[in-house]
Amino acid sequence: MTEQLKPCPFCKCAPNEIEEDSYGYHNVNYYHVENCPFDNISGGYDTKKEAYENWNYRPEEDSLNAEIARLSEKIDSTENALRWTTEKLNRYIEQIKEVDAENARLREALKQISNQPFVEEIDEDDGDGDIEYAYDYIIEIARESLKGGE
Repeated sequence: MTEQLKPCPFCKCAPNEIEEDSYGYHNVNYYHVENCPFDNISGGYDTKKEAYENWNYRPEEDSLNAEIARLSEKIDSTENALRWTTEKLNRYIEQIKEVDAENARLREALKQISNQPFVEEIDEDDGDGDIEYAYDYIIEIARESLKGGE
């Protein structure tokens, strides 16, 4: 039979074999550690298959292993979501840094524009071009100030 016997649930000793006794019963033989509660308890099953199935039947252990597997999958899923979120946040942080740098550059350009001497007095549009001149002058200063970001 190719089925493997599980270790003793108490002392964790490795299984030896299933042997048929002189009465025709199949017993699970282990070399238990001293004071193991399963020492000298080996079964007495009608068939080897029954001996394997009964010895390996551990509903609590199987239930706990299933729960461990379920929780492990949940942990993996959570770790993947955390990795994805961290990558996304890192990209957002880089974008914020770029926007902050652009804002600093624009503030500096605005500072340069606001420090320029303009025509002291621009009267209403009387056709002499003062307003157009001031507008053109501001645009030129802005272009010069912003050249550093190109």
